[in-house]
Amino acid sequence: MKALILLVIFSGFIARPGITVSRSFVDEKKNAGYVKPAENDNFYITKEAQQKAQKDSIQQYKNETNKKIVNNEKIISDIKMQIAKAEKTTKTEYEKVAAGLEKKNREMKKKLNEFDEKGKEKWQVFKRDFNRDLDDLNKSIDDLIEKTKK
Repeated sequence: MKALILLVIFSGFIARPGITVSRSFVDEKKNAGYVKPAENDNFYITKEAQQKAQKDSIQQYKNETNKKIVNNEKIISDIKMQIAKAEKTTKTEYEKVAAGLEKKNREMKKKLNEFDEKGKEKWQVFKRDFNRDLDDLNKSIDDLIEKTKK
C-alpha cells in the first residue's frame, strides 16, 4: 500500500512539468496576435492597438512640438526687430546668431515632419535626441534674449 501511494506521488511530480509545458505552449499559440504590455499587467492588447497607440503618441508629440517651434519663430523674429534697433557694433554679431538660431529652428521642424513611425525603440531614441536639441535651441534663444537686453 505504501508503495502504491509513493508511486502515485512520484508520478505526480514527473507528470507536473509536462502539463506546465503543454499549458505554456497552448497559451503561446492562443495569444499569438496579442502583446502583453508589461510584466505585472494581467491584460493583453492587440498589436494593431499598440501600433495605433504609438502612432497617436507620435502625432500628439509632433503637434505639441510644432507649437513650440512656431513659438520659437515668433521669438526669433521679435529678437531680430530688437537687433535692428541695436548699436552697429553689436548688431552684426547678434544678426549672425539670430540667423543661426532661425536656421536651426527650420532644420528641427523639417526633421520632425520627416520622421515616420519606424518602431518603438527608434521613436524613443528620436524623441530623446530631438528633445535634447530643442532644449539646446531654447537655451540659445534665451541667451540671445539676455544679450540683446544689455
